[in-house]
Amino acid sequence: LEDEMCSFGPDGTADGKSPNRLDAMVWAITELMLSGETTIFDRPVTAFVFDPIQIPPHWPRACAVVPGQVQGETAIVWAAFDTASDTAYVYDCFASRGKELALHADAIISRGKWIPVLGDEVTAPPDLESKFVDLGLDLYMVEDDVDAGIASIADRLGTARLKVFSTLPALIAAYRGYRRDEKGQASTDECPLMKALGLVARFGPQVAVTENVASGAGDDDDFGDTGGRSSVTGY
Repeated sequence: LEDEMCSFGPDGTADGKSPNRLDAMVWAITELMLSGETTIFDRPVTAFVFDPIQIPPHWPRACAVVPGQVQGETAIVWAAFDTASDTAYVYDCFASRGKELALHADAIISRGKWIPVLGDEVTAPPDLESKFVDLGLDLYMVEDDVDAGIASIADRLGTARLKVFSTLPALIAAYRGYRRDEKGQASTDECPLMKALGLVARFGPQVAVTENVASGAGDDDDFGDTGGRSSVTGY
C-alpha cells in the first residue's frame, strides 16, 4: 500500500499498474467518512473479554430484559457481581426475534428462576410485568435512560469493573457494532443486547441477590456443595 501511494502518478496508476490497494483504501475511508456514524466505545474487547471463570455462589446475580419492538429482537443479559470490587461479570446472554413471551420466560427460568429481572417500564409491553410475576419471576421495572446506561458501561470499562465471558460472541459483536447515528443517537433498536447490558450494569447491583438469599436460606456463608451445577455459571 505504501509503495502504491508513493508511486501513484497523474495517469491514475502506480508505476503503470492498477493501484488496487490504494483504490481499496479510498473506498473504505470514503465509506467511513460518509456514513455519519461513530462507534460509542473505543476500548478494545481484549481489555474486558476473558475466558469463563467459576462464579462464586456468594456473588449476587441479576439479569435485564429488553423486549423487541414490532418483531424486533428481544435481548436478555445476565451478570454476577463481585461486591468486594464492584465488578460486573457478564456470563450469559440471549437474543431472539419476535415477542414470544413463553420463549423469553423459559430462557430466564432455565438460567435460574430466583435471579431478579430488570425491565424498562417505558418500552416494555403493558402485560410484561403481570405475566412475569404470574410465572414467579422477581421483576423490577425501572425507567431506563440509554445514555445513562452507556455512561455506566463506560465507567465500568474505564475502571476495569466490567468483565465479559468470551463465550458470548453475540454480545461482543453488539459491542463492536454499537454506534451513534448522524444525529448522535445510540442505535438501541439494532443493539438491544447493549441496552440490556446498560440496564444490568446500572441497576443490577441494586437488585442482585444470591440463590441462598432468594431461597430464604439466610445470609450464612455455608456454600458447600454446588449440587452438580455447571463449573462455569454455577447452575
